[in-house]
Amino acid sequence: MSNPEISNAPSLIVSRKILPTLNGAVFTPAELLPCIIDQADLDRDCISKARKEQAFLRAHLLRGSITGKCVICNHIFPLDMLVAAHLKMRSACNTSERKDIDNVVALMCKTGCDDLYERGYISVDSGRVVSTKAKTATARLGEVIASIEGLAVTNWASSAYYYDWHRKKNAG
Repeated sequence: MSNPEISNAPSLIVSRKILPTLNGAVFTPAELLPCIIDQADLDRDCISKARKEQAFLRAHLLRGSITGKCVICNHIFPLDMLVAAHLKMRSACNTSERKDIDNVVALMCKTGCDDLYERGYISVDSGRVVSTKAKTATARLGEVIASIEGLAVTNWASSAYYYDWHRKKNAG
């Protein structure tokens, strides 16, 4: 997300692109970090947007319970380890889709399923969790994905349209 009113736009910074120099000499981040920690304030102020409806959506899906089931891995988690995940990217939803809260939103766990789905590593096809294979995964990530591949989602009948949108968007 970006805000055109904020002059310092977000950037993609990766460690291989960081080449700190001092007096013309190049240092590795590991060599420079101890000096920075001693000499600089490493906290920064930031402005971000928060989705106001997240707490309401999660409460609606939990229906008063303090635990809930992740729609992807089918494990039970306490409410603070669950998110109300949009099956179709929220920013791509029209107003009527955003209001279709019983079908466009589902509980996903913070132990991995939400990130795997949101970042396009997994999707749902014909009611089952599938690897999109659209992104390069490490061996460990491949094991995690394999452990949930083939699991059935309980809301397929009512949410197939949104799962299909996600799968097509992330097809590799």
